[in-house]
Amino acid sequence: MLERVDVPDGVSLSVLIPNEKGLDKALEHRDRFHEVNVFLSASETHNAENVNRTIEESLAGLERVLPRAREAGLRCEGVISVSFGCPYEGHVPPERVFAIARRLRDAGAEEIGFGDTTGMANPVQVRDFFARAHEEIGGGVELTAHFHNTRGQGLANVLAALESGCESFESSFGELGGCPVPKGATGNIATEDLVSMLHEMGIETGVDLAKVVDCARRAQQVLGRPLGSHTLVAGPVDWHR
Repeated sequence: MLERVDVPDGVSLSVLIPNEKGLDKALEHRDRFHEVNVFLSASETHNAENVNRTIEESLAGLERVLPRAREAGLRCEGVISVSFGCPYEGHVPPERVFAIARRLRDAGAEEIGFGDTTGMANPVQVRDFFARAHEEIGGGVELTAHFHNTRGQGLANVLAALESGCESFESSFGELGGCPVPKGATGNIATEDLVSMLHEMGIETGVDLAKVVDCARRAQQVLGRPLGSHTLVAGPVDWHR
């Protein structure tokens, strides 16, 4: 797959790595990508369902993966799924999430992503979480929010995270993707919705919104079904009208 991708200049590719075997395979194509994203879940049940390991087993493996990736000159992000709630276990204690984040940081992760994998977060929870995260994890590590829009609160959660100092967000054009649990789960917040909101708030992103909308429109045509993006339907706000 990596060998088939035509990578434009100025574009960085990330590879999702679950374990050492995944890193070994990725390193066979080291010249084709720039970053690794390692991942695990913050609940035992979700981690077992996702990668068939306990949290400790996953962490122990990733603590071997991250130093090797750094030695290979790769930027490293550690992603913690179900950071705001688990469809199997319900409440996930923030203390557990922060403890996992510190171990990923100490192993070499330069960025920690907190995933609302099944769209269970709410804005009050998110605001408090990121206010604590900066203190619990410390400076020098980029903190990233990863919200799904399963219950329609994705952009509200972005605003709450912004108000607590988070400046990095993951999204997907057209709201593509999604977790199979629970029923009705959606993908990440739509990139075009996120960028549109930030631009209307006066926050520059460096993203060409018109081109993102065009990408989402093409994806919709390829898939032959409507996508979950509001901006794709309504179009960007035109202040000149």
